[in-house]
Amino acid sequence: MTRSRPQKSSERGSAFIEFALCTSLFLVPLLLGAMVIGMNVIRAVQVTTLCRTAAHMYSQNVDFSQSQNQQELVKVAQGLNITATSGNGVIILTRVQYVTSTACGSQACANENQYVMTNRIVIGNSSLHSSIFGSPPAADMQTNGDVIVADYLNDPYTVAANFSNIMTLTSGQYLYVAETYFTSPDLNWWGGGVPQINIRFVF
Repeated sequence: MTRSRPQKSSERGSAFIEFALCTSLFLVPLLLGAMVIGMNVIRAVQVTTLCRTAAHMYSQNVDFSQSQNQQELVKVAQGLNITATSGNGVIILTRVQYVTSTACGSQACANENQYVMTNRIVIGNSSLHSSIFGSPPAADMQTNGDVIVADYLNDPYTVAANFSNIMTLTSGQYLYVAETYFTSPDLNWWGGGVPQINIRFVF
């Protein structure tokens, strides 16, 4: 009968180290992945709060063309790396109206029976993302973000694309929409893609 040779303490130590190294190859990426997901969830909650706050204030006719009001949203977005004109996010505010014959008056208008953008304010990095509704031409807009009446009644580029899929409006009704788009390049740890958060609120 043969007897097994007892393991030396040095051999047992080596086996433990090998086991620890193999385990770390699995656990470390898992831990880092959980951290990224957790941090992104926290940011998603903050972006949701920001979007809801922006939409609510906008619906209460807060003038976001004023820098002090823009700074209020920047404060809510603290930690998301956004300023009034740059950063890793953008807040797009749009007021939408349904054009009826009443709005057109005695003259026919090209955008009758269309949903049109009557105000647009952009806070943050405007080159990061565009609105799902499109953008009114700069020539049609006033400094406070309002679209000139004659233009939103007639210019086809002021029509809010895809809006009929969101809600139905009648004559005289407005809808206030906040769209927020944020990226987290600091969480792109493995080069697999920058996490993005897109939220929209309608009032």
